[in-house]
Amino acid sequence: MTLAELIVVLEEENPEALLMKPRVEYDGCIVGLGYRFHDGPLAIYSVDKVLGVLMADGMDEEEAEEHFGYNVIGGWVGEGTPLFVRDDEMLCDTSVAGATCVSHAVPENCREREI
Repeated sequence: MTLAELIVVLEEENPEALLMKPRVEYDGCIVGLGYRFHDGPLAIYSVDKVLGVLMADGMDEEEAEEHFGYNVIGGWVGEGTPLFVRDDEMLCDTSVAGATCVSHAVPENCREREI
C-alpha cells in the first residue's frame, strides 16, 4: 500500500482519524494503519521520523523529545488520536521472500526478533 492509498483508506473509512499538521511535513512520518478497540483505522506515525521533523524545524534532540512527549504523544484529542511506534520496536520479517523493511530509513536497522 502506498502512502496515498493509505490516506484514502483513512479518509474513507474513518473521517475522524486525525493527521498531524502541517501534513506536508508529517505525512512522510506515517508508517501504517492501526486500530484501537472500536476506533480505526488510525494513522500510525514513526516516533523517530516525527522527532526528525521537529529537529529539522529547529529543535535540538532534547527539545524535540520533550515537545513530543508532552504535546504529541501526551495529548489525547479524541478517538481519532493517531498511534505512534518507535522504529527499533517494530518487527520486520526479513525471512519472507522479497520482504523489505519500509519502516526503517536504513534496512540494516531491521532486526528479526523472537516472540
